[in-house]
Amino acid sequence: IIFAVGTDVQFQSLCSILGIPEIAHNELYAKNQNRVQNRDTLRTILQQHVGEISVSLLLEQCYQHKVPVGKINTVAE
Repeated sequence: IIFAVGTDVQFQSLCSILGIPEIAHNELYAKNQNRVQNRDTLRTILQQHVGEISVSLLLEQCYQHKVPVGKINTVAE
């Protein structure tokens, strides 16, 4: 899965989908500039939670909530 979250609202939606809405309001991640500065820790948090949801459900939820997302296919796919 690849996310292209470009706005604070999209980030809030993604965090809600992943079941971690509190992260969207954490001062380290609430604004895009802060997310860029704290990318490594944010990536770790998101990776932990992304793995808890099936790809199909995650895609469906992101599409429904207008979070830009795409499935990264294997060579066979």
